[in-house]
Amino acid sequence: MGWEERWSRRRRLTWTMLLALAFLSYSFLQRHRSEKTFREELTRSVVTPLEASPRYQVIGAVVPPRTNITELLLSHGIPGEAISGIVQSARSVDCDLSRIMAGRQLKLEKTLAGNLQRLEYEIDDDRYLVVTPDGHGFRSAVERYQQQVRVVGLMGQIEDSLFNAVTDLGEEDQLALELDEIFRWDLDFYTDPRRGDTFKVIVEKVYREGRFLRYGGVLAAEYVNDGRRHEAIRFAGPSGKVDYYDGQGKSVRKEVLRSPLKFGRVTSRFSRRRFHPILRHFRPHLGIDYAAPAGTPVQAVAAGRVLFAGWSGGSGRMVKIRHNQDLISHYLHLSRIRVRPGQRVEQGDVIGHVGSTGLATGAHLDFRIQSRNRFVNFLALKPPPAHPVPREQWEQFASARDRFRGELAALNRPSRDLLPAE
Repeated sequence: MGWEERWSRRRRLTWTMLLALAFLSYSFLQRHRSEKTFREELTRSVVTPLEASPRYQVIGAVVPPRTNITELLLSHGIPGEAISGIVQSARSVDCDLSRIMAGRQLKLEKTLAGNLQRLEYEIDDDRYLVVTPDGHGFRSAVERYQQQVRVVGLMGQIEDSLFNAVTDLGEEDQLALELDEIFRWDLDFYTDPRRGDTFKVIVEKVYREGRFLRYGGVLAAEYVNDGRRHEAIRFAGPSGKVDYYDGQGKSVRKEVLRSPLKFGRVTSRFSRRRFHPILRHFRPHLGIDYAAPAGTPVQAVAAGRVLFAGWSGGSGRMVKIRHNQDLISHYLHLSRIRVRPGQRVEQGDVIGHVGSTGLATGAHLDFRIQSRNRFVNFLALKPPPAHPVPREQWEQFASARDRFRGELAALNRPSRDLLPAE
């Protein structure tokens, strides 16, 4: 081996060692920075003195990401033996502190000597865990937060969609979903809304310490669609079950949903003669096509029993459900089936997901309905309503209806408080 070759090997070895050393140094530096950032984040997220006391130190905490209860309490001087006792005590009330969630609130109360006197942990929006010393161990309990309920009246106008109209009022998407759930037997909010449609709603809003948590019940609502008024009044029947009724006391629920999809739009309607995009000739299209992303949940339009669930030639993966002696629904081109033959399903149950199996050019749902063994136009179907307000409760319902109608009629600005919740 010549000296040039030996020199070349030494040079390569030297560069390899230098690169390895640089990599190790970089890795150590990054780990040091990461640990430093984590410690700073833990300290910044946790140490929030809440009040001054001559006897106790009270610290508010927001659980930071990438931590656990042991690290969190150790950082506040709680010894490991006490932490084990706290975790074990919490399990006695079905609270697992080994799985604390980032963003939840934690409150510690300690003596000036550093002994823990009280620990509070936010379980969810409604409940919190309380741990206190009990002799040589700890005692745990689950308590409920004090919440405030405000009844608010809202009004809005449709420019493009109900969702945008609701958020334009400064409200959450969930309120639009609630309205969709109430009116879904009469309105499909992806196909029916028109620009200029109006809506009004009286709804409970739940707060905790001034922070909005969620919506309570929608007490009354109206939606004017292309000049036609729909209304819904919340009322509890004789069994205590809450339902929604129109002004005549008829249930807004129908035996059949307005659409098999919560989110989707009609792209092809019922026709006795339609040009098939794959077969390239005219043939009847005995269903309604709904365009929706692949994987969109498909819901049973009515309660019934599954007759068929599987592959069916050009229909791809298909589900067929018998709802009564006269009505059978068909769901074609599914990507996934969630039911089996013979299974009982309820109205609104997810029976599959939108796909493009079989003879399909893209993701969509081909939905068909049979009435008395004949395929009919689903969009023209007029299903009967569910049970009306019982006769013996009519006066009570009429009183609630008139009160809510008056409050809805008085709404003349986007949002206003009406009255405390009953």
